[in-house]
Amino acid sequence: MGRKLDVTGLCGVFCDRHHHVLLLALLGCCCCCCCCSSLGSPGCIRSSRAVVGGSLRVPERVDGGKCEFVKVRLFGSPFVDAWLFQSVVDRLLTNWLNYTTGQFMDGDFWVDCNTWEDIENYQLAANSDAYANISSLGYLGKNALDASTNWTELLGGSYDDAQWAILSLWRMADYESGHGQDNTPYLNAASTIYDLVSEQWDDYCGGGGRRRQMSLVHSRAEYFWLVNSGMQNAQLLYNDGLSDNCTNNGQTAWTYNQAVVASGLGALYKATGNATLLDVAETSLDATIMSLTDDGILKEACDDAVGGSTECSHNSQLFKGLWMKHLSYYLTYANDSSRTAKYAQFITAQYDAILQNAMNAQYDIGSVWYAPNQGGSVFQPEASASGLEGILADAQVCMMQAV
Repeated sequence: MGRKLDVTGLCGVFCDRHHHVLLLALLGCCCCCCCCSSLGSPGCIRSSRAVVGGSLRVPERVDGGKCEFVKVRLFGSPFVDAWLFQSVVDRLLTNWLNYTTGQFMDGDFWVDCNTWEDIENYQLAANSDAYANISSLGYLGKNALDASTNWTELLGGSYDDAQWAILSLWRMADYESGHGQDNTPYLNAASTIYDLVSEQWDDYCGGGGRRRQMSLVHSRAEYFWLVNSGMQNAQLLYNDGLSDNCTNNGQTAWTYNQAVVASGLGALYKATGNATLLDVAETSLDATIMSLTDDGILKEACDDAVGGSTECSHNSQLFKGLWMKHLSYYLTYANDSSRTAKYAQFITAQYDAILQNAMNAQYDIGSVWYAPNQGGSVFQPEASASGLEGILADAQVCMMQAV
């Protein structure tokens, strides 16, 4: 049984915070929806099972007058997911964030960059101001707003991690610009980091082996280097790097690497119009679904619902969510309804698994999605951030299909 939901209370909370949707409880168990503003017509209504823990069930009258609980998204702004997403974010901010340093406890810089990016992604997708000042709270944003920041010293040579910071800063800039605010500090910081990364281009292992950069010229070069590097194995999964002799190191094929490559190729397709890049991108996406899942749900090599054998590190707790986020980026770049449809059901299955298996009653999300927690799921800020990415990716793909 799922938790009981006070529909009237939820309506008030949601409308107070978002000014989009008013739910009116009718007939004891069913509700109807009306718009608080002229945002358009309802769309993207899917059946969903009642789930344990942090699930939300919205009552709706269906054919024949029967009352069922369904997952509802309205007006291009994911209503249920908005409430759920904010509950998880609020838990992260109150339970895990050190407001003095702007860092999440036990986290790494690159992981935190992704979490700030996720919150900005939500605000942009849902047209929400729920976290209007969030960019200035985090370590990354604080440093972007400080003109004296020495980015070379801050990054400490971690130029792979630096590129996660660029993505996050771009999202902060997008939000500030969309709300009439000065986004110059975030763009300047991103440009500074971009230049630092660009300086690291070398000819190791044929070029691009140690450092990557993002101009179109170098993106093309990086693509040709990647496809000839041998980093993609016989299962069409990318292993975790190259050995000192420039051969595949045979190390773990993590989920996120497969989708990060795909989103990069999607961006390159958008810049060049070369549709072959999309077919190449989907080799690693399809290989993930084939080889890195358990009964259709993403599973890292370190995931263990029972516990006692392995436990995912702080970094690897984020990986599944990164796969979901960068798949949604890829589908946005591809802008192809048939490609979106190809992955939509799988994405929704991950969403359902997060709610059913990973989320607890306090809106923490555990590291294991593929099965209910039996003691092995790790509840840390990175795992919750990963779940956030899965929730938002499902909502974004749903909106793509509703257009």
